[in-house]
Amino acid sequence: MYSTLINHNGSVLKRTGLLFHPFDKQFGDLLDISREYRELEFGRYTSFFGLDGANYKYSGKNHLARPMPLVLSSFRDLALERAYYSGFLKNAPLIDLFNHILLNEYEEGQKLNAHKDDEPDLIGPIVSISLGAPANFNYGVNRNCTTSTLLEHGDILIGNKHFFDNYYHSASEPQDGVRINLTFRTVKDTISSKRS
Repeated sequence: MYSTLINHNGSVLKRTGLLFHPFDKQFGDLLDISREYRELEFGRYTSFFGLDGANYKYSGKNHLARPMPLVLSSFRDLALERAYYSGFLKNAPLIDLFNHILLNEYEEGQKLNAHKDDEPDLIGPIVSISLGAPANFNYGVNRNCTTSTLLEHGDILIGNKHFFDNYYHSASEPQDGVRINLTFRTVKDTISSKRS
């Protein structure tokens, strides 16, 4: 079941309800992966995975994808399925969708400040899967991000490029525990394209 949070002037943001599968084992696997590769960046821990050569550039820095562990490949399949059934892939780009995965780990007191995902190398929708402790996802047309929705274990947000180009968003610190957020993007910039 999908609920529409935004559908205004071309910007679309949808949310799915809680998934039936609790993802308890996968959550532990993702924590292990995060703690092997993570780096502190902009107030939370990050690590980057995806298809060979995918490079997500933001804030003047390259974020080259490591090979995907099997658990992340399974979540990528889920992200593709949810994006398809929610209607976001009707005009999908003719390249590998969701070729870059950002694994965020939020510990107590960690949050992400308001920003836009408006980098020119991004194409198509972005899918975000929230696991572990609940936290507020905040968004708005300016940095105040006056609208919030509580994301709980297993919730999925899907937004089109127009939303992420035009709306600021932030993540509040997790409530009572550790939160993992998986963000699936399609990037044009790859090592292989640079070689051609």
